[in-house]
Amino acid sequence: SVNTRQVGVRFCNFNVLYGMLKIEPRLGIVLPCRITIMERADGQVVLVVPNLRVVSRWFNNDELVELWDRMEETFVSIIDEVTL
Repeated sequence: SVNTRQVGVRFCNFNVLYGMLKIEPRLGIVLPCRITIMERADGQVVLVVPNLRVVSRWFNNDELVELWDRMEETFVSIIDEVTL
């Protein structure tokens, strides 16, 4: 069935993604470039993004954690812009 109250938006800066995959090839299984937009039963709309800090720790790679900390700033900027 299709959930018409949920939409996934994928976006990516492929240069950044390539750099991330060079640091951690296993990252391909959880590509972080997405935002899910959901409408709750009460009509409230929420944006859901992966917690990059948590996901980065799955790989036990300090270089990846540092890169994802910088990416978090990008996610916040994107969310701020689309929710104006």
